[in-house]
Amino acid sequence: MSETAAARYRIVSVDDHLIEPPDLFEGRMPASLAERAPKVVTLPNGRQVWTYEEGIYPNIGLNAVIGRPKDEWSMDPANFDEMRRGCWDIDARIEDMDLAGIAASVCFPSLIAGFCGAVFARSKDPELGRRACGRGTTGITRCGPAPIPAGSSRRRSPGCAIPMSPLTWCGRTPGGGSGR
Repeated sequence: MSETAAARYRIVSVDDHLIEPPDLFEGRMPASLAERAPKVVTLPNGRQVWTYEEGIYPNIGLNAVIGRPKDEWSMDPANFDEMRRGCWDIDARIEDMDLAGIAASVCFPSLIAGFCGAVFARSKDPELGRRACGRGTTGITRCGPAPIPAGSSRRRSPGCAIPMSPLTWCGRTPGGGSGR
């Protein structure tokens, strides 16, 4: 399909993955935790990776193959400038969805969050992990509603990454506090 001709059909894609944007945590963490928040760094070999606590989390190329011929798909780490912008930029993603005839998409996080926020659930500092899983990722994946910025597409809506950690991270206790 040409990038200038949008598809006429509408589908809902329920198993998409996104690459967290490189500035995801900037300005979203409390000042006391901001320096230790996940961040993208460039290694001496030129590869961009996420760092969090002592861990290194590359953006696996297979998570960002859209628009590439199958023979270019790879597990090798990918830099942001090597990916289609719609893999990590929400507004560009919505434009790509329009081109493909996708009305809505359920997106899941990549390696920095891990399955169900497992990377953050294993944090050495539980408060840092809780904030990274919740408030740090406002607008992408989190444990509650996030505002949609003025001027944004109404199709921009946060998902929810329920952490594999204490349910109190999401503001609830097991059994709703009923003692069950």
